[in-house]
Amino acid sequence: LAAGMVLSNEPGFYDKDLGFGIRIENLLAVAPRDTANKFGGKQFLGFDKLTLVPIQRSLIDPALLTHEEVAWIDAYHAHVRDQVLPRVDGRAREWLIQATEPLLGAAAAATPAGSDTAAGHTAAPAA
Repeated sequence: LAAGMVLSNEPGFYDKDLGFGIRIENLLAVAPRDTANKFGGKQFLGFDKLTLVPIQRSLIDPALLTHEEVAWIDAYHAHVRDQVLPRVDGRAREWLIQATEPLLGAAAAATPAGSDTAAGHTAAPAA
């Protein structure tokens, strides 16, 4: 991978016996990351989200998720809201506010949206 590349992240679950599946697709841009350690001078890379659409809440059962998974979804939704809300108004604005509420209420959104870990940013060494 190299900085500037765009790729898709498509985690999914499919159950042939139950006859259903679900997949969440997002586009990501490869970007340089600063790290505390330089690892022999190698530039580390990570991912920035390009797709800024809320994950459909009615398809999520928070009881099946870990605290970390709920925190990641809440941080992702906070990021979507921060980036998109200034660009919409009217019914779209109302929908976006509702669609990006924390899964378990405001008290559950304890992980800062700007945190690389909470927002789903990762770092890996460049080849």
